Formats: sequence, structure tokens, C-alpha cells
Amino acid sequence: MKTNLQPKKIASRPAQSRVRIAAAGMLFLAAAALAANLIMPPKLPWAVPTVTVGNNPVGIAVDPARHTIYVANALDDTVSVIDSNKCNSKNSSLCTTIATISVGPLPFYLAFDPTTDTIYATLLGPDFDNNTVAVINGATCNATNTSGCGQTPATVTVPGAVVFGLALDTAMHTLYVGDENMGPVSIIDTATCNATNTSGCGQTPVQTSAGGDTITIDYINHGVYVSDFGDSLIQVFNGATCNAGNTSGCGQPPATVVANFNPMQAAVDEATHTVYVPVGTGEENTLGFVLMIDGSTCNGTINTGCGNTPNRANVGSGDTDWVLIDPATETVYVQNLGSSSVSVINGATCNATQTNGCANIAPALAVGVDSAFMSFDPSTRSLYSSSQDTNTVWVLDASKCNARHTQGCTNFEPTTTVGAGAWAFANNPYTHTLYETNQFENTVSIIDSAVCNSRHLSGCNQTWPKFDVGNFPSFLAVNRVTNTIYLGNNEDNTLTVINGATCNSSNTSGCTSLATTAVGTHPLQVAVDEATNTIYVVNQDDNTMSVVDGTHCNGTDTSSCGQSWPMAPVGDSPQALTFNPNNRTIYVTNRNDNTVSVINGNTCNRITTSGCVPVATVPVGAGPRAVGIVLDRNTVFVGNRSDLTVSVIDGATCNGTNTSGCPQAPPPAVLVGAFPDTGGNNNVLGRSIAVDQHKHIVFIPVAGDSDVAMLDGNACRAGHVNDCHVKIVKQRMGGFPVIAEVDNATDTVYVANHADGTVSVFRSSH
Repeated sequence: MKTNLQPKKIASRPAQSRVRIAAAGMLFLAAAALAANLIMPPKLPWAVPTVTVGNNPVGIAVDPARHTIYVANALDDTVSVIDSNKCNSKNSSLCTTIATISVGPLPFYLAFDPTTDTIYATLLGPDFDNNTVAVINGATCNATNTSGCGQTPATVTVPGAVVFGLALDTAMHTLYVGDENMGPVSIIDTATCNATNTSGCGQTPVQTSAGGDTITIDYINHGVYVSDFGDSLIQVFNGATCNAGNTSGCGQPPATVVANFNPMQAAVDEATHTVYVPVGTGEENTLGFVLMIDGSTCNGTINTGCGNTPNRANVGSGDTDWVLIDPATETVYVQNLGSSSVSVINGATCNATQTNGCANIAPALAVGVDSAFMSFDPSTRSLYSSSQDTNTVWVLDASKCNARHTQGCTNFEPTTTVGAGAWAFANNPYTHTLYETNQFENTVSIIDSAVCNSRHLSGCNQTWPKFDVGNFPSFLAVNRVTNTIYLGNNEDNTLTVINGATCNSSNTSGCTSLATTAVGTHPLQVAVDEATNTIYVVNQDDNTMSVVDGTHCNGTDTSSCGQSWPMAPVGDSPQALTFNPNNRTIYVTNRNDNTVSVINGNTCNRITTSGCVPVATVPVGAGPRAVGIVLDRNTVFVGNRSDLTVSVIDGATCNGTNTSGCPQAPPPAVLVGAFPDTGGNNNVLGRSIAVDQHKHIVFIPVAGDSDVAMLDGNACRAGHVNDCHVKIVKQRMGGFPVIAEVDNATDTVYVANHADGTVSVFRSSH
């Protein structure tokens, strides 16, 4: 199996994968609450006003006339009502839910019809088997009048499998409803099925010959564009002859545009006749992109251009799922699920016919963990983005971050591009080589740390050499004495053995025909004892640690790589390990036990395995999956994935030869994540704790927040946890940062962004 710390692809597949399951986070709430009591969550440098809504907020609709925001809470079966007059980018005095509407099982998409004051909500159902749309009265449930918020909405049943996306053509009194199983699009007559007139809600809606899950409309050219996720197509039909009042063209075969990957919810820019289609590439690529279809030659009446290959623009993570357009500033906002970010495109210079502004589009706004939908209030220039894991709606200032003005955009650290599923590092300062694994393409990138570092960022703008390794490469370690790099291949149950003398940043001649050696089942982290030439590997599914003799299994001598290696028992689902050469102790984190195994490296190495059993087992926080040591202070830091804390252990009294200080109860912990109540869903700590051993700075990636937390290892140590003051690196990382690595030679921290296929680069003395 692959490692569990993967970005959730909520919007990369229909229905079930688009909504997280509530139970996923419930197991860790108690631990998260305990952690929250230890210390206040750190303040994010890029934080904006937020509104707490219901459980798992998704779809958002805006009534600008009544200054009302409606938010669908999928796992509460409710819609929250927010007063946008007092909760916007300029005024956050009342960012709270003022009313709640009970609508039915699993509301997802919302659409607001200003002509009838009606909010329509698709109801996916508790088992994703529903085909119902709720019809809500916005005239009696809004920011100034909540008298009708307690009423049970009317519903309309739609033929097909499960309702999904909505698109409203008010001029044609038509609501188009998508099918999550890519079935036919249905048509509801909004003139006879609305909040005050439900006479037509009982009629069976007409279906079109086009099928798909999400829909957008070009009101000028009457093109209705349907994203067919399953077939990787955009289907196009004529809305002028296929609507609630005229169904004569509904049976006509739609034109199609080949998307190649999985198209999501599109948007139309009427000024340039461009249809922007976000594409979820998943594991096929690193960065996501938007297709730009020329709506002047591919619309409801003209389809001569539908067969052309659309222009495209790269954006944030591979899970791009929503596009919103502000015509006043010619800005295209693209929501990147995996990055928890929004990319900003200048629609005037990056569209279906003009691409000179499409290069180097970076994420420009930070949003909440597992962002799902966006909506825009033009009266206050506010963007609203739902965050599923934090159960909040984020309020963003579009007036200061758009195609014309960027002073209010989020600052991101510089990046260098590597490969799909960027994961882990091994750094050899002697050869100025940073080895980095790309899990989704089974390769290792070779970064020249002498030319790409915090002092020489210009050298990061290049394509790095890669070489092929085993299936799902995970962690690496370097033996600098033998100049050998060891890489665990998670799905092959092997270590790849790399000769660093002939496979480095200046010489790649030996990066092929690499030797391997078998270890346990699903190997993860690797550590090296250079004094005894021992390589330690934790095996996730064996609950063991392999002990490999590097004497004749290294980069220049592989004669013994074919043998079986001894294994030491550890805890349940070991994830990470580190080795302290000063007291020769191995620390192994066990995720399912919530423990750390302490092993004496003097009696567990390539020479002797007589002591290859834990001498102590230390309880820690929830789901420990990272560990690091400040060697000069002998402080062990354990990253607890699911409660967003770091446990602090005194390595002087809890080690391989002295266990007198190994605690029997969980030791003090530091809260390093900004959203502790959501720990255990997708807002989790990364998979490493990196230490600048010169400055004693501890770096902890926080995957869900897309940031890196820092601790001062001089002040923060066992017995002094009250001095553990968390700071967040000021500039944000890329999507889902998992592993950090420190290069003391260049004063640089490298952070692998798993969802983007990039590495962030910043100075250790940040």
C-alpha cells in the first residue's frame, strides 16, 4: 500500500471522493483538543477573516442585492446564512452564521436565482444515491429577514443517478442539473418551480443528449458546456434550443472538446469568449492547468473550433477544481484543491486566443484546508472560499489581489520544479547534491545545491536530471563515508543502492542499472550509522526495522546485497526513525501505537544484533510519523501527525543505555498547527522534522496548512516546553509540503511540495 499521507482528491472524482467522510477526523478530536489546551495555535502570516459554518462546507451562493451568503454544509444537511454587509474583505465585524436552513441529505452545489429569490441546492443523499434538488425561499431567509429560515424547502426530483452541478440561465427560466455518474443533463423550469411557485416542481424534468456532472453557460453565444469527467470531454449544446421553454434541440448530439484529463467546473469570460476549464490531472502530472476553449468557434451554434486543441495555462496543484471570473478586473481565479490556494490569471493576456500572459502563473492567494468552492460578491469585492477541513469560509480581498493589483496576494516561497508526487530528500554536501524522490513517476531528481539555494535562486529555474528507481520511492539516506545513497521503494519492498560518486549533480553516468537489496514489507524511512556502516530501515507492514550491513552492499561493492537482513521488532506501523551518533540510539515512531521505540545501536548494528529489541517504549501524541534530534541539546522531537503537535523528549535520560527518563505517560507537546480541531483529516503534520544543527532551529512542515513551523531548539527542550514558541515561516509553501531538508553549507531549507511536484527554497535563518 502507499503511505497514508496523501492529499485528498475531493474534487478529482465524482461524488464520494469529492466530499470527505466525517468519521475520518473523529478519532483524533480528543487528542487534538488536549493539544489545543497546551498552547494557543500559531498565527498564520497569511491569515484572513473566516466564518465558522457547518460540517464540511462546500457550495456557496451569493445574493448581492440582499448582502447574503449561503453555504452548503454537506455533512450537516444544512445551509448556513451569512450577512456579507458585515462579513467581507473590508468589514469582518460579524463574520458568523446568522441562520441555518435544514435542507436534506448532503447538500452540495448551490445556485441563486435573483428573479425569484430562490436558492437551489443539489442533495446528493447519505449514500450518494439521491436525485433531488431543494428549492429554498431566499426572500424570507436572508441577511435582513430570517423569518423563513426554519421552513422545510420544497424539492424537485430529477431523473438519473445522482444530482450534482447546477447552472442557471435566468433569461430562459432554466436550471440545468448535472449527473455525478455522467448521465444526461436535466432541465428544470424555474418559472414554475421556485420558492413561491412550486406548481411545476412535481413534473419530470426534460433531459438533454449531453451528459456530465458540472455545467457552465455562455449567455452571449448560448453555449452550454458540460464537463464529462468520466470520459475526459467537454460536451457543448445550444441553450437557445434546449431550455425550459424550448426543448426542440435537446435531442441533438452535442459537440465535444477533448480534455485528455478530468475536466471540472468551468467558467466563461464573455469579454474574450473564452471558456476556462480546470483540469484535475491527479497523478498524471504535477501542476494542474486550465484549458481555454475558444467560445467564438465552439458554442451552441458554431462548433467548427470544437475539434481544435485548446490553449492551456499551468496553475497550482494537480487538483484544480473551480474557476471564477471577475469581469471588472479581467481576472480569472482558479482554485487549487491540493495546494489550498488560488491562482490568479490575467484574462486579457491569457485566454483562448492570447497566451503571452500564461507563462509562470503561480498561486496567489492562500485559502483553507481542502478548499472546495468559491463565490464572489462584486459589491464588496470579496471572494468567499469554503474550507472543508476547518469548517469555515475564508473571506478574501479581490480588490487587492487580481490581474491588475497584486499587493494583497499571498507571498509564496520560491520553488524549483522536480517531478510528480515530490516526496523526500537526501543531501550530500560533499558533492553538492540533493536527491529527491518523485513517488508518482518512480524517479529521483538530482538538484545541484551549489547553484540552487537560498542565495542563488536564479539557478533553481531549470530542469533537473532524473533517473528511474523502484515502485513508489519513499525515503533516502546518505552514507557519506562510502558515498552511497540508500532509497526505500515502498511497493517493491527493496532498497535501491546508488553510487554517489557516479550519480550526483556533476556526474550522472552511474544513475542506471542500480543494485537493490530486499528489506521488509513497505519500507519507509532510512537512517545510517556511518561509524559501523549500518543502514536501518523501518518496514511499515512488518512492524520491524531491517538492519542492513553496508560493508558489501554499497555504491561500489554490491556483492552482499542479495542476502536477507536481520529484523528488529518495533511497534505497530513504524513510520520514521532517526539515529543519534553521540549516544548511538535509534528512535522509531509507531503510528498505530502512538509510541516511540528506543533501541540501543551499540547492540543492534551490522556487527551484532543481540540487542535488536526496544529498551524502552515512549507514549507520544496521535499518529507519530516524524522524528528529529537537536544533537547538541540531546532533544528528541516527535511529530504527531493527527493532533498537530510535537512531543519533546530528553535524549540524555531516554536513550539506548539510559532509560531512566523515558516517560510512562505522553511527554509535554507543542501545538504547531493552526487548526488543531481538524487534525486527522487532511490537515496533518508532514513526514519529517528537519534540524539546522548549527543554529539549532527545528523545521516542521504542516501539510494541510501548506506552511512550515519553526522552533528554537536552544530554548525549546525537555523541561522547558513553556519556552517552545512556535513561529510560522512568513512566506507560504506549495501544495501539501511533506518533507524538509536543511543544507548547512548554503544556509538553505528545501521543502518538498507533494501536490505540486515542486520544492520550496528558503533561508534557514528565515
